[in-house]
Amino acid sequence: MTNDATPNPQGALGRTAAAIRFEPSRLALLLLVLKGWALTVLTLGAYRFRARAQRRAFFWQHTALAGERFEYDAASGDLFRAFLAQCAFAGPLALLVLGLLAFRSSLPLPALLGAMAVAGLAAVFVYHLGVFRDRRLLIGHTVWRGIHGGLDGSPVAYAAMATAGWLGTVASLGLAHPWLRQAAVRFVLNRARFGDRAVACEPAAGPPVAAWLSVWLGGVVTLALFAVVNLEFLTLWFDGLRAASDGAMAGPTPNLLPLAALAVPALLHVHYRVRAFGHLVNAVTLGRSALSCDLPTGALVGAVLAYWLALAAVLAAALLALHAGALEAATRAEPLGWLPIVAAGLAVLAVRVVLRRVWLQVWLARLVTRRLVLDDVPALASVEHPGASLGPRLRRGAAGSQLAAEEA
Repeated sequence: MTNDATPNPQGALGRTAAAIRFEPSRLALLLLVLKGWALTVLTLGAYRFRARAQRRAFFWQHTALAGERFEYDAASGDLFRAFLAQCAFAGPLALLVLGLLAFRSSLPLPALLGAMAVAGLAAVFVYHLGVFRDRRLLIGHTVWRGIHGGLDGSPVAYAAMATAGWLGTVASLGLAHPWLRQAAVRFVLNRARFGDRAVACEPAAGPPVAAWLSVWLGGVVTLALFAVVNLEFLTLWFDGLRAASDGAMAGPTPNLLPLAALAVPALLHVHYRVRAFGHLVNAVTLGRSALSCDLPTGALVGAVLAYWLALAAVLAAALLALHAGALEAATRAEPLGWLPIVAAGLAVLAVRVVLRRVWLQVWLARLVTRRLVLDDVPALASVEHPGASLGPRLRRGAAGSQLAAEEA
């Protein structure tokens, strides 16, 4: 591979910048994704850890900085152990929730609601424990030029901070989300390292609040429109007029058409995420080296919109097939009449996986990496391993990457 290092267009201190390149084989990725999805279904989810490790290795193997490819040396067992650690926290929590639901009739309503609220907060805390561990696994098993990344810090501290941020978002009705989201991302970035070189993220300004306000206002307007259109239904619902003897809701049925307008704030949310990503990336430094990225917001939003439209077309085709009599015919053909319906559902899920993994993620990754530049790449030549030699681990990483490439 040729070296992609080019003179910095701004000529800052005469330093050399390099673009990050992502050039995958879509056919190889398609085969890898289909194999992983099929084996995950057949093994009832047990294969998902190996499939995820292989996908990450594939993406890193086809990503290069200054002509040097990245590697990902985590094995499926690493992901499985992280999953078991998460289950150790989530399992008792799930049993607590089931116990509350089983004895809800014997508990006072305030006590039940309070216990469910505490269980909900605990679930948020456990979820963010898993998020931090997954980030540590991803960064710690990323290799470039034989040097590993790493993520220091406490998962408990991150989960506590993220849970407090979640509470702040709820208390502010969503208005505080940009600041709290930025704090969570900076918590991870400021504890990451590459070899013995620390990563830092210090934005010069606050998050893109205007972009988030457009999302927030779009959601509020859509919900207000739904409430106005369905005022009679909501009045009856809040008054406690429930189902009649035949199971139907007494009074008018809700008009769900206004909820279609949620597509607007959804697209605005994609725009906000792009702006927030660029805002943080442009503040990342690694020693003397700095990242910069000029993202084409319109192209990224358009790609996500195309993905949604493709999914909608697939779902519409499936619903039309059911409406055309496939469901009735399958119901009459006992006892295996439901097999075609199950097969159709699995086919829809497979198409969704392919659209997301093979088309959308690759398209977005190529678009972003074309605009992502690392300044002063030669300064990274002095990066060293933090501590003892990692030679055996690096050899294992190279072997694992080669195995993933062969299986792809």
